[in-house]
Amino acid sequence: MFSEHVQSRVEQRAWTEAAVMAAAGHLFRTKGFDATTVRGIATAANVSSGTVMSVGDKDRLLVAIVDRDLQDMIDDRKTLSDLAGSGRLSTEAA
Repeated sequence: MFSEHVQSRVEQRAWTEAAVMAAAGHLFRTKGFDATTVRGIATAANVSSGTVMSVGDKDRLLVAIVDRDLQDMIDDRKTLSDLAGSGRLSTEAA
């Protein structure tokens, strides 16, 4: 029973971090980094400012978002390259 409770907390933490990251990313893109506040991120994520800060301050959130987005682009590029190499994707379309 204890492991179920711990798993539930781990899942909740992951969900909260994802909500904070999504809210921060949206606000950084729409309002800009300087105009975005921790309080604004908290409101958009439906969490407290303290919860946002437990995930990271604005600088840390921005770096995490850029890192994630860059990794996604690298992964997408590799997938396209693999498909082109396997003949499943026309190199003209790539």
